[in-house]
Amino acid sequence: MAKKQTEFQQFLEREVSKYKGVYVPVKAGILRRLLVKKLPLNKMHPNPDDEFCFPNIGPNYQIISDYEKEMRQFLNDRQGARIYGQKGAYQPLYVEKIRPDGYMILNGHHRWAAARKAGVSSLPVRIVDLTQKSDIQKMLASSNHDRRVTLDLDEVVFCTEESQEAEKALSFPYDRLYPQRVRLGIPALFYYLNQNGYDIWVYTAQYY
Repeated sequence: MAKKQTEFQQFLEREVSKYKGVYVPVKAGILRRLLVKKLPLNKMHPNPDDEFCFPNIGPNYQIISDYEKEMRQFLNDRQGARIYGQKGAYQPLYVEKIRPDGYMILNGHHRWAAARKAGVSSLPVRIVDLTQKSDIQKMLASSNHDRRVTLDLDEVVFCTEESQEAEKALSFPYDRLYPQRVRLGIPALFYYLNQNGYDIWVYTAQYY
C-alpha cells in the first residue's frame, strides 16, 4: 500500500510540475458544456492550486481507497450503470477547459485518483467556466453605476427547499441547462435595484 501511495505521489508531483504556472483557463462553449458529460482520465489534470496537490497537505488516501472500492464494485455489477454519474464515487467531477490541453479538475480529485487506481478509463464531468480576474476587470470598466449589491446565488437567489415559492421554470432547452428555480420576487427585486442605480453581483460555491 505504501509503495502504491509513493508511486501515485510521484505521478501527482510530475503532473503538477507540468502545468503549474503554465496552464491558462479558456471558455468552453455552451454546446461543449451541454453535450460533454464524460471525459477520459488522461484529459483531466490535477489543479496545482488545490490543497490535494500541496506537499504539506496532499491526498487523503483513506478517501481514495473508499472510492476505489466503490468503483471496483461498480465494474463488477451489471446494474451499476443505473447509478453512473448520480451518486457516490460516480458523481460528476467539476472541470474547467484549459490550454495547452485538456481540463483542470476543480472538484473531485479523490475520485479522479481512485479511478486511476481502479482501472477506470473515464468519469462523468460537468464543464464550467469560472469568472477570471480579467472578467471582473471588464465588468468594472463597463459598469454604469458606482453602487453595487452582492447576493449569494445559492442561499438567496435560488430556492433551497421545495416548499419555497418559486418563479416559473424556464422553457426548454434552457430548463435543462439551468434547472435551479429562482425564488419568487427575485426578478422584481433585480429590476428595482437596476432602476435605482445599482449593479447586481452574485457569487456561488456550486460552479454554476
